[in-house]
Amino acid sequence: AFTVSTEDGIDLSGMQIIGWDAVDEKIRSWTFDSDGGFANGVWSQQESKSGKPASWHVRKKGKTAMGETTSAVNVIRPQGDGSFTLQSVQRTLGNRMLPNVDEVVVRRQ
Repeated sequence: AFTVSTEDGIDLSGMQIIGWDAVDEKIRSWTFDSDGGFANGVWSQQESKSGKPASWHVRKKGKTAMGETTSAVNVIRPQGDGSFTLQSVQRTLGNRMLPNVDEVVVRRQ
């Protein structure tokens, strides 16, 4: 389960299931949000050239509650203290490109 909050309160909540696809030998995820949207993702690990931990790229495709198609690449970078950074790039809604989402630090509550 996840909750996205801002200074104004809770923006979005939902759940994500992450599992191993034994047939395609890939990590996959399925995300369902409180607005009625959903997405599936395919995970791949990207080696770091700077000596930092490797990052994960999650290529996601989904639908909003209104039926519009969505896509994005979520970049997850472990921070070594149990937290990670998350940035969403290459985002689309329908046929429109959306701006990247700034990198945020995610910590377990």
